[in-house]
Order: sequence, then C-alpha cells, then structure tokens
Amino acid sequence: MTDMFLDRLGDQLRAAERALIAANAPRRRRVTRKAAVLAFAALAVAVPALAATEPWKPIFGRPALRDVPAGTSESPIPNDEQALLGVLRRPQEPRDHGEAAQDLLRSVGQEFAGVRPDSLRLLTSSTGHSALLVSAEKVGRETENPVCIAVPHGGFCGGAATLRTGLLGTFGANVVGLVPDGAAKVELTFADGQTRSADIRDNFFWIDEAPTTQRTVPGPDGQKTAPMTMTAAFTTTWLDGEGHAVGPPS
Repeated sequence: MTDMFLDRLGDQLRAAERALIAANAPRRRRVTRKAAVLAFAALAVAVPALAATEPWKPIFGRPALRDVPAGTSESPIPNDEQALLGVLRRPQEPRDHGEAAQDLLRSVGQEFAGVRPDSLRLLTSSTGHSALLVSAEKVGRETENPVCIAVPHGGFCGGAATLRTGLLGTFGANVVGLVPDGAAKVELTFADGQTRSADIRDNFFWIDEAPTTQRTVPGPDGQKTAPMTMTAAFTTTWLDGEGHAVGPPS
C-alpha cells in the first residue's frame, strides 16, 4: 500500500511540473526546484504517517541463538488474572511497544509457549526500574497460564493462586514483586529488624539495597560448593493508601 501511494504521489507531482513548465518555459529551473522541494516535503510527511500505523512486530527471545518461545497465541488472558491485576485491564500503550519493552523481551525464550502479545505491559517501579509483564499459555513443564515478570537477564512466573499472595522474585539485594489490586505500598521486614518499603505502581514494585546474606550453594557433581549473595529472609506487608495493612492473605 505504501508503494502505491508513493507512485500516485510521484505521478501527480510530475504532471503538475509538466503543466507549469509548458505554461512558462523560461522559469523552468525555478519550477523544477520548487517541484522537488514539494515532493520531498510530501514524502517527509506521508512516509512517517504511514509508518506510524504499521503493526508492532515484537522479537521474542534471541533468535540468533535459537532461543525463542514455542509460538505466540491470540488466546485471551485468563479472567482470574485480569481480575487480580488492573495493569492487565488497561489498554496497551505506546510504551508497551517501545525500545525498553523490546530489550526485556530477550528474556522471553524457549521455556515459554503460547506467549500472548496482547498481554505485554512495560512496568516502571517508583524506584525507576523497569520490567515487562508477560502472560503465556505455558512456561516450563508444569506452569500453566502463568503471568511472568521479565527483568534483565531473567525473570519469574506464577499462576493466579500465586498472584493472590504476591508474586515475588529476589536477585541479590533486589526484591521485585507483583501485587493484586488494592495495595498502594509494600513493606518488607527483615529478621534483624530492618525494613524496606516502596510504592506500588501498576501492581508492581522493586526494592533495591535490601539486606543480603552469604549462602553456600552446592555446585555440579564433583565440584566444590560456591558461595552466593542472596536476599536475607523477610516478611511482607501490603498497605493501602492510608497506611492500613491489607495483606497478603495468610
């Protein structure tokens, strides 16, 4: 369609140029230059306008490494997940199709099957971190219809039952989570009495600089164990806009 539009535009401009040249031959150089300027201006306006209407074609995983999902799906997001998360009920916005979202889609690889492109939502925490919300028909061998949070170099998933009590992921000194509607703030209380808190935006929060601990994790057979820095144990409290505890359910 774009090529046909540009062909018609070129034919019209050439016809106008010929008519002007025939009417005033001595001014040929000026008319030709003006026609060229008009043609360039028309292209500058028409091409971006048409490009803006092109459908988004997300690139999942890392195709060059053959790390891609087992297909996409137009199946609807499960009703129980939409009921829990207002972010899934809002329409997709330009930011959900932007560069940051595309970068995070690299984490959506071969463990996914039936990824729902309509579910993609870019999440930005009150602390400035970004993640991507993804719904799929299956992840791994056991998780059916999960909601997943894709973060740089990884992610975590859970179904509706997990969402009701909060979907949490820990990465060293970072605690990332997805909370059902009704909570405005999350507060973490650690065993040594320290607390960390963050506002919830689009059902999402990200807390950094959490207390950590060193744990020994066994390596592969025949190899020495390796120490790892992990988030210290904590309990979670959800607060409403007035500071009253509203969850999670026990």
